Amino acid sequence: MTRRQAARAVGAACLLLAVSLPLSAQGAPEDSAGYARLEMGEFYPFEIDPRAFVGFDAAPVRPLTPADRIEAHEGHFYRVGADETVGTDDDSRVRFFGVNLSFDANFPEEADARALADTLSKLGVNAVRLHHLDSRLTPLEDRPRGVLATGPYPTWHEQGLRRLRGLIEALADKGIYVNLNLRVGYRIRPEVDALPELDESRMHRPNAAPLLNFHPEGIQRQIRYATELIERLGLRRNPALAMVEISNESSLLAAWYRHEWRDATPPEYVGVLEAQWRAWLTQRYGSLTAACAQWADCLHDEAAGWLLTPDDLDRREPALAEWLDTWRRRIEALTGKATGRPPDPLARLADANPRVSDFLEFLADTDAGFYERMRTEVREAAGFDVAVGGTQVGYGGPLNHSALAGMDFLDDHFYVDHPHFPEGHAQPRNWRVWHTSLMARDAALLLRHALRREAGKPFLVTELNHPFPSLTGGELLPIMTTLALRQDWDGLFFYEYVSRVQPERAPANFSLEGDWGKWVQFAQMARVFHQRRLAPLDDTHFVPLSLPAQIALTAHGHLDDLSDHARLSAGLQMTDVWRTQVGVVRQADDTVPALRPRPTHPATPFGQAELQLNPAGFAVTSPQWLTTAGSPHNLKQASQQSLAVVDRATPLAPATFSLTQESTQPNEDTWRLTIGSVTLGSQPGASPPRPKAFVPHPLGSDSWTLEPDPDHPEHPSGTRYTTAPAWLPRQPVTLHWAGPDAQRLIVYPLGSRGDREAPLPAERVHRQGEHWQVDLHVTREESRPWYDFVLVDQEAK
Repeated sequence: MTRRQAARAVGAACLLLAVSLPLSAQGAPEDSAGYARLEMGEFYPFEIDPRAFVGFDAAPVRPLTPADRIEAHEGHFYRVGADETVGTDDDSRVRFFGVNLSFDANFPEEADARALADTLSKLGVNAVRLHHLDSRLTPLEDRPRGVLATGPYPTWHEQGLRRLRGLIEALADKGIYVNLNLRVGYRIRPEVDALPELDESRMHRPNAAPLLNFHPEGIQRQIRYATELIERLGLRRNPALAMVEISNESSLLAAWYRHEWRDATPPEYVGVLEAQWRAWLTQRYGSLTAACAQWADCLHDEAAGWLLTPDDLDRREPALAEWLDTWRRRIEALTGKATGRPPDPLARLADANPRVSDFLEFLADTDAGFYERMRTEVREAAGFDVAVGGTQVGYGGPLNHSALAGMDFLDDHFYVDHPHFPEGHAQPRNWRVWHTSLMARDAALLLRHALRREAGKPFLVTELNHPFPSLTGGELLPIMTTLALRQDWDGLFFYEYVSRVQPERAPANFSLEGDWGKWVQFAQMARVFHQRRLAPLDDTHFVPLSLPAQIALTAHGHLDDLSDHARLSAGLQMTDVWRTQVGVVRQADDTVPALRPRPTHPATPFGQAELQLNPAGFAVTSPQWLTTAGSPHNLKQASQQSLAVVDRATPLAPATFSLTQESTQPNEDTWRLTIGSVTLGSQPGASPPRPKAFVPHPLGSDSWTLEPDPDHPEHPSGTRYTTAPAWLPRQPVTLHWAGPDAQRLIVYPLGSRGDREAPLPAERVHRQGEHWQVDLHVTREESRPWYDFVLVDQEAK
């Protein structure tokens, strides 16, 4: 890069946005059915052809080789290098920016597999999580919808295996790894599987029931499923296999704290777990009588059932608020007065009901024993020390950190404004969202999930989405990419890329494909992540989480949120995720360090980079990357030179503007602008065609849904598998960009393939002193979600 080009990069210092959004139906127009609609301005139709996407100007990909094999080491993932040995000088760290493929999407024909792999590679994907492989059983003669046929578990669908193997090969040829999910959605069929009977009508989540975590025959079936799947997919010593997850969302701990205990203990299975509980108590105390004496409040009769009443098995301790208030007062009394470390109040709470504490520790030990046995078998089948995870770390409460202690990595799932289905997922035409902003109402999620990381283990978010049709979904990818870089996480996986083989042309459930307001951002954020355009934070602040603390937090209903624990024991605040790397560290003792003052950090820890966040706005400014979301009114301007985005018409739907430097050539710099926003499908039968409208959900509480489909007027919501064409909101804005004098600016809208169209008319681009002014979305015909900004030296032709 020349000195002048470097000056240009630094000169792009600040990106600001001013938009407004009315989230109220008051005064909004009504349609013919009488629905009050959410007014958001004008929309324009737009569709991308992913299979024809031209991609970014990036280095060519290459097939994976044995030197690219991945192993976990010293808290991160590494390529083993030419010597094929982890922990040596030729290792190189790997970070994953990936997607999930779900259900049918895992079983394309050969040509479709090659086309999909090519598209994902151009998007910047370097890992694919193979998800829901076991959820749909397919008769042998039918087109595969899973790897399993309808016989006893596991009976293999050979065509499904063949297609999935071909997909893995196509991905590996493009340098893309796979994350192999084992158990996700398989439901026990006692009449076919020769396992004990169960009544699914009394089960909350039969597909996640942890029966197979403790039932001996169930464990043997899972071992067979895992080892044969690895063999049949050709993954033994295959560098494409980056990691394996044993269970997506299933654990005994989760069944207890989520009030789904009957999922774990149907009548025909309860005796098996009870026998293991008695054996655990006997090993700990010497006998059941000794256990009862230790508890001092149960029957001294070794034949007395569980030694716990049914209420005890699914009980909750007194309100968490009372406990936190007591703890706060105790710490305040000790702070500044005690020498050394004060006693951990959580340890005392864990002793308050030793029966429940013992039972929770037993559940954690049982989960751990299952995970560790599976890890051994998976590694033997893979032929190398493949990284193995248990279940997502948030699915079991704080005690899950002990249950997953023997795993090689931790993974988490992160959703904002997940649709709520009042009648359950079985009624897909009754759902609602709240248009929740990650910057405002759900900003606490950032610290909550960051605290699930554990010192010494790689950390991944394997499901990430702010799902369609939340209006604020355009915030997600830039904010989470920023957080992952600053926290030095090991990967992000969007859920999902697609769940069907055929391309999506409009938004469909959780799919990225068809949700073009996020799709255009994805490739851009992948480059930001892979090129590490923000450095990790230097400071680290890992909160001690002892075993007694884990038990007490779980027993007292603290579930998956460690934020209060971190605030009270270590002084962490919500905004500290932008100042220091955070997480937990398991301790062998039952004490925590004394409170420490909050760390202080420089305002610009990465050269010219600056980051600002408040409930109204989010902004990142760095030499090669600028992003803003929300309103700038409470954001400081980073420097005198700026890129400002000012709206020229209201109302506007929320939008996130991201500008990244993409290539530098002699006398020319190219930057890409994306406008992340909601994408809507079309209302079937509307003439003229129009996007679906948001209407208030009948249940109220400021919730919204999409107007019903004409053929299902009896339901309150339209389907989330929408009809093409897709629509994006117009953003009539003027950009002000300061830059060097010796240049001209050409702005190219990008079309459906990501290729340049005719540049904007000259009257759209003005020079005002040291600033360029660019008028975007002046007409609906000109409107696009992405642009190339090309800075050209005046002396260049």
